[in-house]
This record gives sequence, structure tokens and C-alpha cells, in this order.
Amino acid sequence: MLVREWRENVWGDINEPWDVLIIGGGITGAGLFRMAAKSGLKTLLVEANDFAFGTSSRSSKLVHGGLRYLKNGQYNVTFESVRERERLLKEVPCLVTPLEFIFPTYEKYYTPAWQIDLSLGIYDLFGLKNTHGKLSIKDLENKDPNLNRTGLVFSHYYYDALVDDARLVLRNIKEGIALGGIALNYAKVDKLLVDNRGQVCGVVIIENDFNKKPLTKEVSAKVVVNATGPWTDDLRTQVSGQKIIRKLRGSHIQFAHDRFPINCAFSIIHPLDRRSLFVLPWEGVTVVGTTDIDHPVEMELQSTEPFMTKAEEEYLLVAANHFFPKFVLSSKDIISSFSGLRPILRSDEANPSKASRAHALLEENGLITITGGKLTTYRKMAYEVMQKVQVRLNKKLNLFKEEKIFFPNAEVINGNYSEVVLQRWSGRFGDDLLIFLESIRADENKCVSGTTVYWSEIRWAARNECVVHLDDLLLRRVRLGLLLPNGGIQHAEQIRKITQEELNWDQMRWEQELHRYKSIWKNFYYLPD
Repeated sequence: MLVREWRENVWGDINEPWDVLIIGGGITGAGLFRMAAKSGLKTLLVEANDFAFGTSSRSSKLVHGGLRYLKNGQYNVTFESVRERERLLKEVPCLVTPLEFIFPTYEKYYTPAWQIDLSLGIYDLFGLKNTHGKLSIKDLENKDPNLNRTGLVFSHYYYDALVDDARLVLRNIKEGIALGGIALNYAKVDKLLVDNRGQVCGVVIIENDFNKKPLTKEVSAKVVVNATGPWTDDLRTQVSGQKIIRKLRGSHIQFAHDRFPINCAFSIIHPLDRRSLFVLPWEGVTVVGTTDIDHPVEMELQSTEPFMTKAEEEYLLVAANHFFPKFVLSSKDIISSFSGLRPILRSDEANPSKASRAHALLEENGLITITGGKLTTYRKMAYEVMQKVQVRLNKKLNLFKEEKIFFPNAEVINGNYSEVVLQRWSGRFGDDLLIFLESIRADENKCVSGTTVYWSEIRWAARNECVVHLDDLLLRRVRLGLLLPNGGIQHAEQIRKITQEELNWDQMRWEQELHRYKSIWKNFYYLPD
């Protein structure tokens, strides 16, 4: 279990030698962390910011095969992704859930029905299922009467899966710790250490917390793994001058469900450039995304986090209003936004949307780097790293391709909650579900207004999930910053009471954290100035 007292205890013992040291607390690092700990290795994971701070809390919220990758000829990526999607649906069914997509076809950008049938057939074949088909106009009307009918020729349906991406990361981290690993957020790798042969043998870590005097530690490890996603090259420059990552930015906008109600997800073609986009229901809001553009170095130098530009906002609004013209959506209807950076392997492909989503595994002067890929394929990427770790350690590890990804979800029958609520908590808390239920206070046994998030989830996260800052809690643990107008600040007083009780924040610390959170939300999770 993640508790705040760990930080001081771990920092006191962190400079002991480790078998595997993982740099990066996104989904790739988290999945590897759990797998290495499960293999019996002494494993440490360090993350410069918060767990899932980067791409892994800013994805399109999908575990999917990538239907558009078929069009681009990326058959291996699609095959791997679909197979991993099926594993996650089977092994963590309450966190990764099936999602029906509607794929409408219009005269303006007509694709023959047989081509769509063929693509969806291949997509389903990869997943060893048959869950696609054609919809009649009447069926489509029943599913969602608000879709634009002008020029509509026909529609298809198919299935992918929905996820809370940050919770998927936390589930891996939590179980890795239960298996004996140590994970630290706000622990920044300052530089790599090398031995007299020029091989990477450890790192220098700085505690990245503005509230304390920085601690610096030298940490040695038999194997050091770079799993920093879009920031892969920042670390690799210490062992190799060749850059391999192209940073692409994907931005999304969110609307309250009552302002933009949809009953299922839609895979749409943007009317301006014919790119694939999604409109989907997630956690009580409607998400529209994603853009796919190169992230300029100038923006990264000027800002600590990626953010949506005005051009991206307008681009997404054009698509939303084209397909759902009845709603007449505008900027004032957007309750939040988020932008993530994708680590795309460099290639000769000029069009960002056609760039490969394959992953790469490198070993350079002792540093193992795993990069590229996508959230859906994180387990396969971790498995490939562990095979290399096994060779490096010259030690036979218990690596089983078909081993389950997670501990089984706890099965609890509790008449006080609906099956939907219990399933939600089962996916998020896994085998801690019973402990969570026993911790619920009577006055917190209710949802935060306008969301499906219970007040008891906020207290649990503050107490058990390594929250260092308020944005950790509201943007990545319970996601209120994405689900409510103004980042949920209207509930600040009740949140203050919980954080002061659980995190021992005095009034000055609370005011610092609230000011920090408001600034982060306004600059990176709302609309561009």
C-alpha cells in the first residue's frame, strides 16, 4: 500500500544496491516495475514528477488496437494491440471495459462498405472475435438521434475498450509494491553513473519537491532501464548522441454530458483533413480528440507541461459541430482540456498521423531503453525488457508470457452499493476493495456533485496513494480536474479538510497547494489564453 511515510523511510535506504532501477513512472515503467518485482528482483522505480504525470494520464482513455493503423499498413502494431486489449479486458474487467463505437460514412468522404467490412473483419480476426457489423438508419437513430444525418450513407459498429489511464498506472505501481518493489514519485534522475568500463551502473537522484530542502542520493543498480517515453532522448544523450524520438502532441476537450450527451462512442473523420478522431463518453463527460501534431521545442522550453493551442481547440470544435450540429458547441461549453506527448520513433514519414506506433528496445553502454509503443501494448514491452534483463543478470527468471497481468479483483457483495459502483471500485482498488469499503465514513458515502467519484475515494487516495501535491490528487488519482468546471475548485473547502487530515498540511501548505493547483489547471487543463 502506498503511504506518505514511505518517502522518508525509503530516502534513508535508497542508496543500497538494486537489481533493476527503472526511470519513468508512466505505464511502460509501471508495467515493467510490477513484472520485475514479480520475478523476485530487488526493484526500484523513480519518477521525476508524479506517477502517470506525462502521457499516461493524458491519453485518449482507450485500450484499443488502432483501427487507423490498418489503413497505414501497420499490421503488426494492430495485431499486438488487439491481442493486448483482449488480455486486459479479460484480466482487469472492471478497469478496462468494452466500448461500442459507431463509424458513420458520408457522401463527402465516401469509403465503400466492403472496404470498411474488410478492415473491421481483420480487426476482429486479430482479437479472435466477431463483434462488428452494419447499422440500419433506424438502429442508428435508436443508438444516438443527435448524429448528423445530412449526406449519411451508412454506418458500422465495432468494439474497443475504455480505461482510466492514470488508474491503470497506479494499479501496476500498487501491486509492484505489494510484490516487494519500491516506487518513488518526485525523484528526479539528475545524471547517469558509469563504471570504469564506461557502462551505466547507477544514477544520481534528487528529491524533486519544492516544499523540502532537496536530498541527493547516488544509487547503484545492476540494470538501469530508461522508460521515460517522450523524454527518452533527454536521458540517452548521456550515452548516445543519436536522437530516436519524435514528440507528437495530442489534445482533447471535454464537455459536461448534459451539454453534449452521447450514448456510445464515435469514430469520425475530420471534415477538413480526413484525420480519424474519437468522440466518446468517459467518467460522466464527453471527450473529443485527438489532434496529432509535432510538439515544437520552443513550447517545451517555455512550459513545464504540454497544453492545447487555440488552433487545436478550434479544430476539435469544428469536428464536434460538424457531426453533432444540434448542440451548437462553443468554447464556453468546454469544461476542461488536456494534452499529452506521444513518443513516436523517428522515421521518414512526414505526416504525423501516419507515423508508426511500433516500439524499440535498445542497449547502449549498459543503459537499456524501452520507448515508442502505446499504452495498450505496455505489458508486451515490459516482457521484452525482462528478457534482456534476464540475460544481463545471467539469471533464470520466472517469466511466463501468459501469466496474468494483475492480482484478481476482490469479489465483494455489499447491499449498500449498486453492482456498477462495486465494479468501479473493484477495478481501481483490486484486492484492496474490502479494506476500502471498511474505511468509508458515513458522511463521505456519496458522490461529488456531478460526477461518479465518491468523497471516500478522495480520502483513500490522499491516505494511500502517495499524493505529494494537490494536482496529484485532483488530476491523476480521482480526475475531478477533468470532470468538473473550474477544476472542481467549488469543492475546495471539503477537499481541504480531507487533505489536512490525511496529509498533515497546515493552512500555509494548503494555500500553497491550492494556488499551485489553480495555476496548473488554468494553464494546462483549460482553454489557451
